Amino acid sequence: MCNCVRITYRLTGEETPITVQVEINGLWNGENYYVWTHLGVNYYLYFNNAGSPQWEVSDVLGGNAFGGILFLGWKDSVPPCPPLGEIGSNWLTNDVFDIFKTEECVIDCGCGIVFNVNISRNDYMIDLIPTGTLNGQTVFQGVDPVSSAILSLWFESPDTWNLTSGDILIGENFDVFASLVQDTVSCPISTDWTNYFEFWHVRYSEEKSCGECGLEERVMREYKSIKLPEDFTEEDRGLRGCCDCELPVLASGSANDYENDVVSAWLKLSDITDSVQFILLKDGIPTTYLPLAVEFVNEPNAWFTTIQWKDVLSSDGAGCYKLQIQYNISGVVGTLTWGIYKLQVWTIQNALKTARVHAYFNAYHEIEGINFTGSNVESTFRFYGYIGNRQPNTELDNLIYENREMKRVIRENLNQWEIITDPSKECVTRPLIDLFLLSENDLFISDYNAHNHSYQIKEIPVIVEDSPEVEYFDLSRYARLKCVVGDKFKNKRTFYK
Repeated sequence: MCNCVRITYRLTGEETPITVQVEINGLWNGENYYVWTHLGVNYYLYFNNAGSPQWEVSDVLGGNAFGGILFLGWKDSVPPCPPLGEIGSNWLTNDVFDIFKTEECVIDCGCGIVFNVNISRNDYMIDLIPTGTLNGQTVFQGVDPVSSAILSLWFESPDTWNLTSGDILIGENFDVFASLVQDTVSCPISTDWTNYFEFWHVRYSEEKSCGECGLEERVMREYKSIKLPEDFTEEDRGLRGCCDCELPVLASGSANDYENDVVSAWLKLSDITDSVQFILLKDGIPTTYLPLAVEFVNEPNAWFTTIQWKDVLSSDGAGCYKLQIQYNISGVVGTLTWGIYKLQVWTIQNALKTARVHAYFNAYHEIEGINFTGSNVESTFRFYGYIGNRQPNTELDNLIYENREMKRVIRENLNQWEIITDPSKECVTRPLIDLFLLSENDLFISDYNAHNHSYQIKEIPVIVEDSPEVEYFDLSRYARLKCVVGDKFKNKRTFYK
């Protein structure tokens, strides 16, 4: 009940009246209330049961009792529906409005009209759909179920709807089957049609359901949106060193991958009008080394850069670096800090106590919504920790002969290693969990610890074989990550050929 109210109003001093149709916004005092906005101000139509109960209009739900200004009141009006009328008859105003009129909402019949008719003593339901306009109103057309002729329903000024034969948009050779005179001209729904032929009789007309008429939106529209990057800054909650996280990187002048770290960063834009720039700073000053922005092969409007630390070492030397991304996405300008790095010259002394994973990304990353396929983005991640504890996991296949002699058939080592971080902050565990151990296509491990059983763990190709596990410590922000990886190529076997 009272799902909609049609309001025509004009604020004092304005020139043109405005008409709005306002749906129910909610319940207040157990009755419906309605809200609309004009020039940034919300206007509320509600029933106030305090004092002298009445329907009111205010800029606050509840009016002056709740800090608002009471604009209008209809004395002694009652629920459940707002009263219908205008200023000067029933609505009392404080001069904010010089026009205010409430009416029932008008149905626009945007999906069509259904006629119940009797033709030559047979009953029919005829659908007419909107096809154009005439005399400022919608023209509805359909087909006569008996003669297959076009039927047209159109408005004749000032107040008459005509149901005729023929296409009135083309010519005027038509018969008028029925007509309707009504004050509200936008939707000809009625049981009061005047009929002009005995064999063609309109009983009533009604609004056609949009769920049946075939005029509902069937065009697929796609609007691309992306999540704007967030430059997260940790809060200082009182812990010592809570808010810094500097990652170690090493480089040398050699061509040995084992001695040279690389770091990649990326960002997805909205469209071709957006822009991105990768900036490397040393002690807050832009470096001589200029990061190159490269577009992803299979992801339009997404870009990445790969920092070759051996080139940075050559051009700008060792020191503290910050990699930033400056962007303009749909007019939103911002700066994202990708990471803070301490660059040192490669020596085994500088590498001690560290381990490294080296990955190539070449698949779709759902987290960022970026397709890395074909781009083969390379990045390393060096952390304080350990990679080792090799287990051969030898698979045995033996055969017992009739003389009860046993001989081997196949032996295969399915090597596994453990990746273990030192107790670390989230800036170490998160990249490992959410990127390097999740999204890699090719993964290589290296270890640089003096106490490792093997010093030959250098760029060994592996694949993740078990879920990473995180060990948390009570009353500490530090956590230890452990993950098992195995041989990328299962070719450590002997067998008869």
